[in-house]
Amino acid sequence: MDKYITGFLTAGLTCGREYVNNDDVAEEYQVGDKHTTGSAIKQLLMAKIIHHWTGCLPDKNIYGGMRPSTRAGNNGHRNPLYTLNAPMAKEWLRRHGGAVGKVEQLELAV
Repeated sequence: MDKYITGFLTAGLTCGREYVNNDDVAEEYQVGDKHTTGSAIKQLLMAKIIHHWTGCLPDKNIYGGMRPSTRAGNNGHRNPLYTLNAPMAKEWLRRHGGAVGKVEQLELAV
């Protein structure tokens, strides 16, 4: 699950938009099942690292914070969009070794 969350947060921080969803996660971070993806998103929502994005961009076919999936296997399924709390996302990546390195257990308690 850490691998997927790392990919999701990295995509959110680097995509250059105010919203992100599963389609933005690089293939190397995809887990291949919906259960892990859903659990990871739920954990990020509960930790307030991500929030539901509820905007509308009709020119991009985005309504009510959802857009059609760009993955071929999803057959146009509409996926929810999320926005990141960037400082918390960067801290999660730092603590979980996503481009910054390992963190000692004692640091996590502080």
